[in-house]
Amino acid sequence: MTKSRGRATIKEAEQFTLLRQHVDRPMHGVFFCHVEEQSLSVQLTFSFLKSAGLMSEMEAKVELRFKRNEAYLQNIAYNTVPMIIHGNGQSKVILNALGNYLARAWSPEEGCLNCRDAITELPNDHQQTYPPILIAIFIDRPTPFLEELFEKIYQQVYPKSKLHLFIHNSEPYHDSVVQKFIDNGGSEYKSIKIINFNDHIGFSAGKTLAMQYCLSKDCSGYFSVDSVAHLDNTYTLKLLVEQQRGIVGPLLVREEQTWSNFWGAVADNGYYARSTDYMDIIQNKRRPIVATKPDVVLFHVADKIIYVIEFSAPAESNITVKEEEK
Repeated sequence: MTKSRGRATIKEAEQFTLLRQHVDRPMHGVFFCHVEEQSLSVQLTFSFLKSAGLMSEMEAKVELRFKRNEAYLQNIAYNTVPMIIHGNGQSKVILNALGNYLARAWSPEEGCLNCRDAITELPNDHQQTYPPILIAIFIDRPTPFLEELFEKIYQQVYPKSKLHLFIHNSEPYHDSVVQKFIDNGGSEYKSIKIINFNDHIGFSAGKTLAMQYCLSKDCSGYFSVDSVAHLDNTYTLKLLVEQQRGIVGPLLVREEQTWSNFWGAVADNGYYARSTDYMDIIQNKRRPIVATKPDVVLFHVADKIIYVIEFSAPAESNITVKEEEK
């Protein structure tokens, strides 16, 4: 057998093995039925599987790249650029992450293009139209600079007549700080509810109670802040409301550190994992709106069913978006 014939035989066997592996899978079986019905090229299908098939995050050999102002995917194992990206099972997590950039979702020059969808602007001269928001503040540990935290909450550029406050304080040491904040500016808010140490309501129960309070006040949004999170940007709340997203949160980064409340991925054990774009995001080189933060609180307004999954912002610096950049 000649070398060329030998290579062709190996290639045919490799194609047959790969095709059999995918035809036997339910979702892929539908795909190959379509290939046969339309008399499409099996060779092209084989190339597609090699270049565009995503497996687990550890197995995937694909790299996100940019050509001028458009993102594309490069398969570094086969040096190909797939036109179609296909993922199943665990690879859907990768597909979700890539979706933050591909198909003109994000560009190096203009940033996040999808972020502009459904965005609104809250006019300063029509503050009576602002949606009512509940700010829930949770103090579950002895916290330094708590006075500064309350001052930054007070300085948020949002009409206080549209803000409800819920404060859950588990530390008796901070009772005087909480009371001082209420005495100085509490009357400006639409309503206030305080849970102190003596109420013996735990942290998780406090989260649920805050959501129930939000529902009882018919608020349009729920903004949860942990005592260690400082919002240095006075427009944080206003900017988040203007995004008009079902669930959205600020990116908080510790000063001159790589520690933040965003990790970008979830490990196989369900814990946080660092995504490939993590450093670019926290260094403000990329500004996508991503859907990978696992700590959220959900509630169904109609049925009044509450799903409490930790929603927190445990950092001490600020988000980088500025009002003047709008």
